[in-house]
Amino acid sequence: MRRLFANKAEVLLATRSVSPLVIVAMVAAFTSWTLLVWAWIYPSGLPARVAQETHGVISPTLVACSFEVVLAFAIACGLGQLRLRDLGLSRRGFVVGALATLGAWVFAQLVIVIGALIASAPLAHPPFELGEMLAQILGNSLDEEVVMRGFLSVQLVLLARRFTGPRTAWIVGFGIASIMFALSHIPQRLVSDHEHGGALAEDLVVLAWRGLALALVYLRTGHLEVAVGFHALWDVPLPVIASPIAGEAIIGAQVVLFVVWPYGANTSGVRNVRPAPA
Repeated sequence: MRRLFANKAEVLLATRSVSPLVIVAMVAAFTSWTLLVWAWIYPSGLPARVAQETHGVISPTLVACSFEVVLAFAIACGLGQLRLRDLGLSRRGFVVGALATLGAWVFAQLVIVIGALIASAPLAHPPFELGEMLAQILGNSLDEEVVMRGFLSVQLVLLARRFTGPRTAWIVGFGIASIMFALSHIPQRLVSDHEHGGALAEDLVVLAWRGLALALVYLRTGHLEVAVGFHALWDVPLPVIASPIAGEAIIGAQVVLFVVWPYGANTSGVRNVRPAPA
């Protein structure tokens, strides 16, 4: 386990770097599609009609994100000529991510049930949002993790290492990608949640922190699938019963614990490994 969850900085730095133009293309495509989704696709009612026809199995989120997932892989693997393992994806990672996600969900349910019993809350069963979870695993969470963590975070670190020191490059790369992750949610917050002013600014700070935490999960494991699973549960915790304890808070606490727990971290790769040539 210590080897499995050791710091994987050396693995990420060995990723093949792409041209800055490919990075610009990824950002432009992701931004354009996000604006299109909230300006036209959702208002058109098409995602809602698909969800109604499939009885919620295919949710509006999956309809909106499916094309962007394909586009992200096309730019990264086609234009950028990256392999799936350059994005942190592998068969072993799928197993590790599935186990980590299942473990996090089971632990969250235990805390939720204990909290409900202590508070003497009625053991009501909330709607089990299976369609939304599928939309996260196959759509939103997969899309954002591939773009923001698997691609942008690592590629920005590799790009920054050309101009600055290794440790500064990690701060710059992960910091910029986390800020971009937060800013990409502005259309949703304005159109769907009607947030403005201080509420919007506070939400963006929380989103930037979430993005950084998920990037560190990827750094600690080297498996993007783990970050996808935590991201999905963070958005859709799937509680088995209603509880005064929010499932999102439990998942967030697990993410922080997952990042800071000293399970054989090795930071030597941050200093010594050179990035692969473009």
